[in-house]
Amino acid sequence: MTVENVDLLQAHGTLTLNQIRDHCTNYIQLQTRQAQSSYEMYACIMASLTDEGRTKILTDADKYTINGIQSGPSLFKLIMSKAAVDTRSTVLHIRTALTNLDCYMSLIKGDINKFNQYVCQLRQDLLARGQQTTDLLGNLFKGYKTCTDKQFTDYIQRKKDLYEEGEAIDEDSLMIDALNKVNSIKKEGQWNTLSPEQEKLVTLTSQFEQLKDKNLQLSKKLQGSSKPKSNQFKKKKD
Repeated sequence: MTVENVDLLQAHGTLTLNQIRDHCTNYIQLQTRQAQSSYEMYACIMASLTDEGRTKILTDADKYTINGIQSGPSLFKLIMSKAAVDTRSTVLHIRTALTNLDCYMSLIKGDINKFNQYVCQLRQDLLARGQQTTDLLGNLFKGYKTCTDKQFTDYIQRKKDLYEEGEAIDEDSLMIDALNKVNSIKKEGQWNTLSPEQEKLVTLTSQFEQLKDKNLQLSKKLQGSSKPKSNQFKKKKD
């Protein structure tokens, strides 16, 4: 459904309820396909609501009723306005989330597929409100670099170097390449495996901990043997 050449489903936040109502007024009483589609949209939305949701919407019937006829686009806008408040604070929240993709990556423990879906949803939420992000690529690089797999982060660093050297890389291609790289590493059974240097460090750490435990046990044993026994002390006193 389009209103004033705007895809209502994708960019409802760019239009006000009054703009949508004004547009629908032009055709809602006519015997046209557009008027029929508008009412069918209304009927489908109402049928999908719960009883509680329908009751809340009915209190605002005047906002989606035009000249006694229910308007599907107007009802859709009303519901979306209630479900997601289209204010500057909402846009600010989305932008903040995009700048903190590295924190989200740590939270989901390197799940690249889930990370990509999260980014796409945030970007779509911005577009729905007539906004867009101009620094997403940089935030993607930052987020991917927080992943726990060294092979993957090395790959991302190479992609970043290529971009800085002038290679054409956009957000969508980077997300696709990142997911393909993850799948390739996992197929080889190498995801989150330790490098030789890391394995050596783990071994040395384990040996150090064992040596520390032995020294602690030996220290306790020596301290115990150095204490005078009570019966020996009594004999010397007598």
